[in-house]
Amino acid sequence: MHKTKFNKLAEKLGLKEGDWESSGELKAFAKQFRDVYYVPEELLKKWGIVTIYDKEIETKGRGR
Repeated sequence: MHKTKFNKLAEKLGLKEGDWESSGELKAFAKQFRDVYYVPEELLKKWGIVTIYDKEIETKGRGR
């Protein structure tokens, strides 16, 4: 299995999946790299982080 940069950072921080949401370091990574690297969609939603992909879907949904 290929590990993403997000997964590698979580591992480096010694975090298990259940700890990800409360991690300030992972949230900062997600904010900085939301449009560059994979971040689990569920976490993006919980943290209120919008990506360019969310904006594209929103625009397409309006018929533009």
